[in-house]
Amino acid sequence: MPRFLIIYLRTMKYYVRYFDDETMVDNLKEAMDFLGGLPGVEMDDNCVEQLTSYFTTDQKGSKKIFMPNHRSFLVIKTTVNTMEEFKANSLKNAEAGEEKPATGPKSLDVEQHGWYECKLSFQRIVTNPETKKCFYYNDVLEAKVQADCAREAHEQMVKYLRENPDVDERSQMPAAASKNFVWKFIGE
Repeated sequence: MPRFLIIYLRTMKYYVRYFDDETMVDNLKEAMDFLGGLPGVEMDDNCVEQLTSYFTTDQKGSKKIFMPNHRSFLVIKTTVNTMEEFKANSLKNAEAGEEKPATGPKSLDVEQHGWYECKLSFQRIVTNPETKKCFYYNDVLEAKVQADCAREAHEQMVKYLRENPDVDERSQMPAAASKNFVWKFIGE
């Protein structure tokens, strides 16, 4: 009795996004047609080369391609067939990741009253009393702060430094959303 091995080849699809405009395409030509029809898309030889390379190689993951006007578009290889499947997949991945602690600019305003362990790296200005010349050096303030959200903890730390007579008022404080402010919620 003959035995058959059935192989289902899933064809590769490509998710292409430029700001709020998005689509699923099957090949490079469809992607170029989609992007070419959008206002604000400026494709130079470098962009076309990167896009072609992404479509013709086994490169995995997503590819962000920057255009000459300093904007970018995103291309993702996927095996799903429709935009609905792609969105459902993204939603499942987002729900699976909900247990991770919130970080980043959006999570700064999540209300969670309690103690925050914070680290603020800032540039402190120091004046040489003899020469009256000023220079900056990097300094770090680490503290446990009670606040309603991470942004409030940042504001309290900056206020403390601004009111401290040992810290020159010209010292540069980082924004709450910068990499120079690190925080962790430690509880009530």
